[in-house]
Amino acid sequence: MGEQERGGRRGWWRRVHREHGTGDAGNTGEAGRPGSAGTPGGEEAEEVLDELVRRAAEAGDPQAMAFHGMALARRGDRPGAERWLRRAAAAGQPDATAALGLLLFSLHRPEEAEPYLRKAAGAGSTDVLGPLGLLLLERGDVERARAHLSAAADAGDRNAAELLDLVAAGMAPGTPPPEGPEALDRAEALLRRAAARGTPGALLGLGLLRAHRGDLAEAEDCFARAGGSGDPEALLHRARVHALRHGAERAEPHYRRAADAGSAEAQHVMGFALAARGETAEAERYYRLAVAGGHHDSLVNLGVLLRQRGDLAGAESCYRRAIDRGDVTAMNNLGNLLREDRGDPVGAEEWYRRAAEGGNADAQASYGALHAERGDWVRAEEWFRRSAEAGCTAGMLNLAQALSRRGHGLEAERWLRAALAPRPSGAPEPVRPSAGPGPADDLAQVADWLAGPAARGDADARAALDLLCRNTGGDSGDGDGDSDGAPPSRTG
Repeated sequence: MGEQERGGRRGWWRRVHREHGTGDAGNTGEAGRPGSAGTPGGEEAEEVLDELVRRAAEAGDPQAMAFHGMALARRGDRPGAERWLRRAAAAGQPDATAALGLLLFSLHRPEEAEPYLRKAAGAGSTDVLGPLGLLLLERGDVERARAHLSAAADAGDRNAAELLDLVAAGMAPGTPPPEGPEALDRAEALLRRAAARGTPGALLGLGLLRAHRGDLAEAEDCFARAGGSGDPEALLHRARVHALRHGAERAEPHYRRAADAGSAEAQHVMGFALAARGETAEAERYYRLAVAGGHHDSLVNLGVLLRQRGDLAGAESCYRRAIDRGDVTAMNNLGNLLREDRGDPVGAEEWYRRAAEGGNADAQASYGALHAERGDWVRAEEWFRRSAEAGCTAGMLNLAQALSRRGHGLEAERWLRAALAPRPSGAPEPVRPSAGPGPADDLAQVADWLAGPAARGDADARAALDLLCRNTGGDSGDGDGDSDGAPPSRTG
């Protein structure tokens, strides 16, 4: 839990500042707005007032432009708000300058926001000090950020006060993390003091620190309390820790809560879990939400899902979007789609080559198989070996077949054994064959096990069984005397 979480806290702070008004262009500070929704007449009076302000703004009154822009921001019309606030700020209206800076800050446009925030701060606006301090903090200008945040905290900004606690603890964006037991102890003491006030950011920071120190139970408690407000990042951290403590299945309800609160990573996790259970419609919904939230790994999984249900155009679009971001798995999958579904082996080979050169082990097996089909077994063996050494089962089986053709039966047998060895859960580690052959009765048991899937049409099992029988003098049962054996396997 390192730099990824620190970047995540930056996003959390932006949300807090917007939700509590610090980054809200509709928060006009001391200037307020003409009239009040609480005056006699209620909504009708409000509508009349807004109409009068709009007319005055269109007539060129700078203060009316500012009030009209703020009203549009409160109603969610941010393009309209920005247009009117820019006109008012250009006319020198100070409230518009502050509101425009806050609006641009809330839209994640820091370079545009900063000049307006600075100008408003220089004119005495306290509403902009918190966001301006955060922008400076993200840039690494900690001392100037601390000065602005302190002024904001003195003016009553609770969020700025909380961020100051995190700065002191080394848990805020832009600040060096605490190093060594004493620094961690100081950071923890500061965070506990802030967390005792129930502030979500301090609870999140304390949870990360306790997880770093191995206390997963307290970490989960902190994340649970921070997630009480519905914050997706806190909910995601709770799901992660719960999975570490109790397993992925029991953590699923927590991942679902985080996903439904807007965490793109949790949406990806939910999509994967649902797809594994065959709940493809719901899996697709979560994958699409994750993609919309910027989790680009979901593009590949969504493409797989769409291809399985026959939506080749949708799958290809997902793969190509992922490829634009350099995803080698998407390159391999696009090669599979072109070869198997579109009947385009030439197009497929180009994507297999790019994915193989990018280190994708499945693509290396498939690219080698294309060379073998053309009779270039020298290059085929090179790619099979790279794939096999990366832990790909198809690569191991293909390498065993290539070695058997050259009479290297002992090494071929070792790779076959490696291919059939149980795999640990998670990403495969590079697997190399064992030092020597095993007892013949073990090989007979392997052959018996392979016979079932081979008879049902499993190409990898068929190739392995043929190879095993040739090396042990057995009979694969198909009566085929072709010395070349089964064709090389390609990943699907």
